Amino acid sequence: MFLKLTSKHKKRILWAAVFLIVPAFVFWGSSTLFDGNRGAIGEIQGRPIEHRDFAPYIDQAQLHSLLNFEESRQPDFETIYSMAGDFYLLAYQAERENIKVSDREVVEHIQNMPLFQENGQFSRQVYDRIMDNIQWHLRRRFSARDFEEHIRKHLKNKKLFEKHIQVEVREQEVKDFYKTENQEAMLSYLFIPYQAWKPGVDVPREVLETFYAQNRSQFRRQSKVKVSFIRLDPGSREAENIVRKLEKISSLDELEGVSVEVSGFFSRDEPIENVGFSDQLNQMLFGLSKGEISYPVELQNNIFVFQKLEETESFFPEFTQILEEVKNAYRKNQARKHAQEVADNILEEIKTSEPENLGKFTSGEKVRFVKTDFFNYLGYIRGLGLSEKVSNLAFFTLEEGEIYQEPIFKENGIYIIRLEEKTEIDPEVFAQEKEEYYQIIRENKEMYRRFSYLSRLRDNLSFRLRPLRQ
Repeated sequence: MFLKLTSKHKKRILWAAVFLIVPAFVFWGSSTLFDGNRGAIGEIQGRPIEHRDFAPYIDQAQLHSLLNFEESRQPDFETIYSMAGDFYLLAYQAERENIKVSDREVVEHIQNMPLFQENGQFSRQVYDRIMDNIQWHLRRRFSARDFEEHIRKHLKNKKLFEKHIQVEVREQEVKDFYKTENQEAMLSYLFIPYQAWKPGVDVPREVLETFYAQNRSQFRRQSKVKVSFIRLDPGSREAENIVRKLEKISSLDELEGVSVEVSGFFSRDEPIENVGFSDQLNQMLFGLSKGEISYPVELQNNIFVFQKLEETESFFPEFTQILEEVKNAYRKNQARKHAQEVADNILEEIKTSEPENLGKFTSGEKVRFVKTDFFNYLGYIRGLGLSEKVSNLAFFTLEEGEIYQEPIFKENGIYIIRLEEKTEIDPEVFAQEKEEYYQIIRENKEMYRRFSYLSRLRDNLSFRLRPLRQ
């Protein structure tokens, strides 16, 4: 969670659960949102956490994100809020355990940060330039002293983790990880496409009626919402003034001098008219009560504030209204069944005949034989795309010439695979690079242990944050 990964390391995270960072929207103006005393934002050990005490950790989470994630991958507002809660929890525990960080430790850490170095040395000019950039992003006065205190908190967290987390990395783990980036494999496979096994267009009506009754849930129509919204300039004083008024109004129409737009109805997986699509935004809007006004969110260089106007209930359409849709679904379902029967029959024959290759089972467009190029664990597999399951089989399960004795189901059809060839690992090169891979595994295991430690802390300290809106 608190580890800055290089671009080289980002693709190597195999064991750790990390934040789902999706380009979306972020908190706007934490000092505005958490201004004044409006009740507790949560509790810890039975004591309330006030807004004024929590607000610095929102700023810390935003600063942490600026320093650790690319601009296009900044966390959404719910992740910022959750990160702030983790920072608050760690600071609370560090205080309980009397964890200290000296001024000298802070200075040395800053001077050694690659972010502030030029030609291998700490650069004051680079440091000042980045401080100015951070101040601009946070839209408020930000001093070097503020940054030093952020680093102090970061180092306290680091010491707390080091005190409570132990990690072991086994030799086999390092070898397996090395394989994923350096070994290559080649497959052959049979592809049985669903499309080739669809029944004719004419299907008796009574058959479709029965299919609809037995599979009614897949024809459910999603609920939809309709919202009104305003858009503001992030850099304007007007935006901050309007945001301060949000707690005092019951409708966006009460705001003077602001154009209120109204969307059409949209579902959870559809874009908002004149706004665009963001999964996190849609989830948040569906979570609002009717008439509720959202927090301001920053999206596509605008500040948006939404109000939920209406929500339709989900429903099941009548069979007669969706006859063609039911027919297509039935034909697709039957095609899958037929394709699976063919795959099962081929695998049964393979068990008894042990063929030298899979090509003998080819049957025109209904069963196709394909041989791939060499690919690595994280690479594209011809005809299969990026398939973690197939890669695991090729590199860690199958021996050369072995056929996997289960069908592999994908969206477009069924696959039966055989490992043709696998390259060897050069032991001398592995010995030279082993330490680097060891460190990557260790870092990712530590990240996972940090999540576990935080989870235990939440339970032990009875730490709870209030939902963003109640």
